[in-house]
Amino acid sequence: MKTNKIRAWAESVSRSARAGRRGAKRNKAVYTATCRRLRDGRGEERHFSEGVNFYKLVWLYVIGGFAGFIVETIWCYHVYHRIEWHSAMAFTPFNPIYGAGAVALFLCLRKVPKRNFLLVFFISAAAGTLVELVSSYIQEFAFHSYSWDYLHLPWNFEGRICLGMSVAWGLLGVAWAWLLCPAMERLIAALPQRTGKITAAVLAAVIAVDAAVTVAAMLRWLARRAGLSPRTAVGVFLDKFFPDARMHFLFPRIKFFP
Repeated sequence: MKTNKIRAWAESVSRSARAGRRGAKRNKAVYTATCRRLRDGRGEERHFSEGVNFYKLVWLYVIGGFAGFIVETIWCYHVYHRIEWHSAMAFTPFNPIYGAGAVALFLCLRKVPKRNFLLVFFISAAAGTLVELVSSYIQEFAFHSYSWDYLHLPWNFEGRICLGMSVAWGLLGVAWAWLLCPAMERLIAALPQRTGKITAAVLAAVIAVDAAVTVAAMLRWLARRAGLSPRTAVGVFLDKFFPDARMHFLFPRIKFFP
């Protein structure tokens, strides 16, 4: 009962503030603080879109990864005049490079003033370049392959990263700080609390399973290239559902080292 009375008073103060009465600014601050006490001190849960938590990071990964999948599809259609699958995953349309990039930019820039253009630019360039570099090494050592090559571009390092892409990451970070991240956070904040958290947990599980299947299919592809026959039921399953033709469809730009 006491909580309801405080809530009703807070709502009346809010109406007064919106109406522009005397002291509206002060009353609005009191209202905001009161609502925070009602939420935090009287059993109301913080929305998962606030701050940093597992559910929010999953949603950022999913939105960023799907956006990257769409961008890569459009770009390849523009350049090669055909539709290609560019999620680098077996089932889900969430490109892990873009998804990881979205999470990395969020974590690196969340406390950086977005008005500091140069700082945002250099942090974003460093974070994006590091994601690209680490991903390149992981792909090479795990699957003896690569999916991009910058050797033909100036100021590159082993063809894994280059100055031009670093600049692109920096500009993307500026766009992220000013436009993309606020839009994503508004979208995530609009999700109902329970629905958003449950869906994020399900998506995380699906992505984890997809990653495991993708890794297994890639390793089996490497074994087939080496002329090795399957020795287990899992290998037979992978050969049946992920033959070479399907793997080339899933990874149209992949190249293997000699």
